Amino acid sequence: MNRPDFRAGIIHNASTEETADFSTKLSSIGEPDSDATSDACSTHLALVHRIDIAPGELRISVSPERLAVLLDVTPTRVVEDLLSIAAPFQHRKRGVETKLIIGSEPAEVDKTLLRNIGHAHRYFDLVRSGKTIGEIAETEGFSKRRVQQLIELAVLAPDVTRSVREGRQPTGLTSDWLLRHAYSPIWSEQRDLFSTL
Repeated sequence: MNRPDFRAGIIHNASTEETADFSTKLSSIGEPDSDATSDACSTHLALVHRIDIAPGELRISVSPERLAVLLDVTPTRVVEDLLSIAAPFQHRKRGVETKLIIGSEPAEVDKTLLRNIGHAHRYFDLVRSGKTIGEIAETEGFSKRRVQQLIELAVLAPDVTRSVREGRQPTGLTSDWLLRHAYSPIWSEQRDLFSTL
């Protein structure tokens, strides 16, 4: 609502004075952020009429009636075509935490997965140099099973590892998922499987 095109076009046949007044009123509710007061958040939420979530898209519709009350105009003057806002999003799930990444927000690197891939390559190198799984487990303070699970991450396709490093991996591709599910060491089969997550 802070976009100039929104403020200038939200009301049919608005005079210059009205447009300036609407801009002032819309500015008064502020831009919500992590430091927003509960009053500002409540005002923004009160304007929401509907939220639709489709695969990869979040659409928010503002109530013309509630916006009309805020701007002190009749609801028939509100341009309803401007009241729907769509934004792409990604759904990230890590354990019990779920996060929606909206629009062009920078990718978030899954540090746990990246760290486990690093451990996997180090353990794999140790095995190739003659260490046993038991010796690695004892040195690292892990169970043999845990070391075996982690070593399997060393066979991830290089482009999959790169996507993890850049925070672009499929949303369901987490350490938890990889340690609980079997996947092929063949890179093309991995890509096919991971693209469904």
